[in-house]
Order: sequence, then C-alpha cells, then structure tokens
Amino acid sequence: MSIYLQLQTHDMGPKEVSRITAAYEQALRTLCVKDRDDPLTELIAKK
Repeated sequence: MSIYLQLQTHDMGPKEVSRITAAYEQALRTLCVKDRDDPLTELIAKK
C-alpha cells in the first residue's frame, strides 16, 4: 500500500487524504493493477 506510506509523511487534512486515496484507487482500477505488491503501485503513489 504505497500511497498510505506516502501520505504519512505529508501534513494533510482528512479531506485531502480522502481525495488523494480515491484518485490513487481509481488510477489502479483504470490501469487494471490488481496486485498491490506490483512495483507500478509505488510509481503511481509517488506521482
């Protein structure tokens, strides 16, 4: 769960975290990434 590790290092409110998490999940669905250990998930999280 790369995005969650990334979000822990930033000072954001719950609204921002919720929106970023939703966008991350949508990006994974759009790219058909089902394996959360796939290195692509980390690349997406960093972007």
